[in-house]
Amino acid sequence: ADLTNALAKKQAELESFSNRLAKLQKQTWSLSNEFGQLRLLNADLTNRLALERQSNIFLQVALRITESNSLITNQVLANLTAQLEGTGSEVGIRQELLNLRGPMGNVVILIDRSGSMNDGNRWNDAMNVMETWLRYLPIKRCALVIFSDGVEPFPTDGTMIDVSGANVGNRRKLLGHLATVRPDGNTHTLAALEQAYKYSEVDTIILFTDGEPYVPNWGKSAKPGFAIKNEVNSSKGDREKISAQLVKAILTLSLQHTNVPVNAVALGDYFQEAQSKFLLELARRTGGAFLGR
Repeated sequence: ADLTNALAKKQAELESFSNRLAKLQKQTWSLSNEFGQLRLLNADLTNRLALERQSNIFLQVALRITESNSLITNQVLANLTAQLEGTGSEVGIRQELLNLRGPMGNVVILIDRSGSMNDGNRWNDAMNVMETWLRYLPIKRCALVIFSDGVEPFPTDGTMIDVSGANVGNRRKLLGHLATVRPDGNTHTLAALEQAYKYSEVDTIILFTDGEPYVPNWGKSAKPGFAIKNEVNSSKGDREKISAQLVKAILTLSLQHTNVPVNAVALGDYFQEAQSKFLLELARRTGGAFLGR
């Protein structure tokens, strides 16, 4: 009986130990799982730290690139400003970009102020282009020939104005005179070109116009009391006949001065065949350029 009791007691102790051991195993598994989760969390944190380090590196690189780009941009702007305010070959670059031909030493600018220049923004466009070109092109000396039914040279004494370098006042003088002009009348391009060739030192001509040449009754003696018609009110047949005669005379005249490039700047509807053909041919014959505005 004592042995049986002792055996039963030991068996109960064994069961109790087994239960405690199972409990410890569960705790061990739980701890093992928690440890595994901690390892995963640690790995995730390590990855995040690595990504943050990379992000910081990328950010620093981006900042350096931005600073570098800023320096480059500032340098480019400085260079462009220097070009815009410079002289010599740097200024010549702008002339090449515009495709203008000629030495630009002694320039005569012909400006069409006929009535059709009131259409749209043609007159304002011409003035804006003039202001920009006078400021930035390597023009040394300049004269204006404003034309409609006749011609109006400026300066009126037939001389040229020095507009080179720091002669801002002279450039303003030219632009100030243009500001007083209002479009009206017809388009006597031939008379304007004849006036331009009277400047013995002229080496470049720039022509601003919005159409074919036309002056009513050109080549004929006007009858007493004959009223000259404005170009915008003239018949198509009238215009075409007289324009063709004027174009022929202009091209013939230009062939006598092929050493002076005529740069033709077409304003308005320059896609019209007659206008574009005339200006393209004038530029081609004289070694000038054709530009559409």
